[in-house]
Amino acid sequence: GVASNADCTIVLCPPATKRQLHRTHSEWKPYFQMPKGLHIFSYDKVSRDPGILPRTIGNAKQVMLACDEVHSLANAGSARTMRVRRFLDENPHVMFCGLSGTITSKSLHQMSHLFQWALGDKSPLPMPESDYLAAWANVCDVKGRPGNIDWHMTERLVVWGKGAPLGSFGNTEGKQH
Repeated sequence: GVASNADCTIVLCPPATKRQLHRTHSEWKPYFQMPKGLHIFSYDKVSRDPGILPRTIGNAKQVMLACDEVHSLANAGSARTMRVRRFLDENPHVMFCGLSGTITSKSLHQMSHLFQWALGDKSPLPMPESDYLAAWANVCDVKGRPGNIDWHMTERLVVWGKGAPLGSFGNTEGKQH
């Protein structure tokens, strides 16, 4: 929240870490600049109270939503994740930051929406629900089963992975840019 100059910072975390985050904030506050308008909620609170996020931001102009252990939002179809997605869609001024040591262990499908929330159109992953994401997942996921169309749709990714410079893509004459 401080780096983004947010006037409201919401931290979502697992219930087991909420008390520790409050304690750490109190201990370090005398020594460091802390975010203004800090609110720490557990993911369970967001699941139980559909209006908690909109009520919390009120009329704040700069809002940071920081999600600790963001893999808790990996299931794009869960009620909790859809609630956060709806909140971000309805409040485009809210900045999103996801934190995790293990953002995914199974599929690109579990993280493309998180990258989109944080990076928007600058996300390195295809948009959620796109044919390209399905192809990338079929090619990259440990349990992926790529077919010919998947290889075709990810050809640029495969060529880049083999060490081709990014400037060479789409160059039909074989010249480097």
